Amino acid sequence: MSYVLLVDDSPVILKILRHLATRIDHHDAVAAASLSQAKQIHQQNPDSCFAAVVDLTLPDASSADIVDYFINAKVPTIVLTGNFDEKLQNQLIQKGIVDYVRKEGRYSYEYAIDLVNRLSRNLRTRVLVVEDSKAVRSHIRHLLQTQLFEVLEAGNGLEALKVLKQHPEIKLVITDYEMPEMDGFELVLTLRHKLDRQDMVIIGLSSTEEANTSTRFIKNGANDFLAKPFNSEEFHCRIHSNMDNLYLLERVQAMAYEDDLTGLPNRRWFYEHAEPALALTNQHHKPFCLALLSLDEYQALNDAYGRDLGDRLLTFFARELRESFPKQILARTGVEEFAIVFPGQDQEQSGELLNRFKQHIAVQAIEHGEEDIFITFTAGIASQPARSLDNFLLRANNCLLEAKHAGSNMIFGEE
Repeated sequence: MSYVLLVDDSPVILKILRHLATRIDHHDAVAAASLSQAKQIHQQNPDSCFAAVVDLTLPDASSADIVDYFINAKVPTIVLTGNFDEKLQNQLIQKGIVDYVRKEGRYSYEYAIDLVNRLSRNLRTRVLVVEDSKAVRSHIRHLLQTQLFEVLEAGNGLEALKVLKQHPEIKLVITDYEMPEMDGFELVLTLRHKLDRQDMVIIGLSSTEEANTSTRFIKNGANDFLAKPFNSEEFHCRIHSNMDNLYLLERVQAMAYEDDLTGLPNRRWFYEHAEPALALTNQHHKPFCLALLSLDEYQALNDAYGRDLGDRLLTFFARELRESFPKQILARTGVEEFAIVFPGQDQEQSGELLNRFKQHIAVQAIEHGEEDIFITFTAGIASQPARSLDNFLLRANNCLLEAKHAGSNMIFGEE
């Protein structure tokens, strides 16, 4: 397990940091009270150290020693200090620290810990910098890489569109205004025709003194604007604020479309994705199948062993579904009911895949105390012709009921 190293010689502050560190995702927290102790912990497991939150005032180190150690070890370093020294702050930023946070109350500690979670999210985030000046591009790339973003570059708007076509997963675009071939205003307008604010953050840049530059960027669809030359702290704050908003929107969307227990899409998501898939296959005269799966004896197992086991069975089954049907449309549509859409596959092909999955599931043991619990499922399959998803669901459910009446661990299709 990777860890975050918290370094401060104050027992009170370390206690606060360790308490707040419980909100860190995916990483453990390890505390140290001196540079020598921090080195010892790091050297025991250097590859697993994800980040360090460090105080500058330690009993066995001068102000920058601990920063130099972790920067040289290529560990993202967040400085948390009670002393404000603007000259030292600028020096540390030049060295490549993540941020310089002053101890000005509980929010400062929360901010430092939240930075760690931002770094985790940034690892999975691609950013495109669109700027015709190589020097400015290089500077912005350096600032973003200290935050662990993966950075791509383009010299103008047309190049940016090509990069975005190759990398549609880009979540943040930082674009200059004045560029050859396609300027920043045109780029923002073009992107906003395809992508909403909840899909991508766009931040405009400009060194022009024209009064309406920032408002034109915002009105064209940019989320924010920075005037060049900008302060690196302001740059990071704007990036953090906008990306946090995007993350929160993504979480709200996930809560609306994701089943809390299993992590599979829910019924609402299923309808929004299965209906277009059905329309597309009808348009191209291709086969289409829909299967409803129900865990056998789920309620009896839940009553006999308790809800904890029932939840484990559902999450286990959902995980196996996701791994076995990576290209199909999956959802949890009822308590113990799941739906699978097979676009482009007929009933024979879909039934063969489900039979293989049925054989696989039947031999998977779920440990419960000293017992091994085995589960099976029953399924019904509906196939074309049909013009509506509701009709498919009704027919698949009829097949499922017939299979249940005939016995468990069975798959019934239409005659």
